[in-house]
Amino acid sequence: MIYNYKNIKMKLRILSFLALILTTSTVFAQKTGEEIFKENTCNACHMLTDMKLVGPGLAGILDRRDRAWVKKWITNSEALIASGDEQAIAVFEEHNKVPMLAYDLPEEDLETLIDYI
Repeated sequence: MIYNYKNIKMKLRILSFLALILTTSTVFAQKTGEEIFKENTCNACHMLTDMKLVGPGLAGILDRRDRAWVKKWITNSEALIASGDEQAIAVFEEHNKVPMLAYDLPEEDLETLIDYI
């Protein structure tokens, strides 16, 4: 059997290139809000309904709070409470003065998460 090594070499290069593209697109794929919610164990304290768990239920959160406030709360609830924000203090006191953990999420993930909840 005679092998055309040029053809084999070219096919290997093409396969390698395709593998690289598939791997790269998977690595850089945007996470869904559900993935971010689960990865950060938000479901340990929150439900996506109006029911309380450790923290408040998240259904309709953007009807109760504006988006900028929600971002501040997720990224650093203690700083928001310390700033004297009345809504933050009320949420803190209503939930047994348990502060929410601070999450340093990339802006894109934060937006996706808020859209999801």
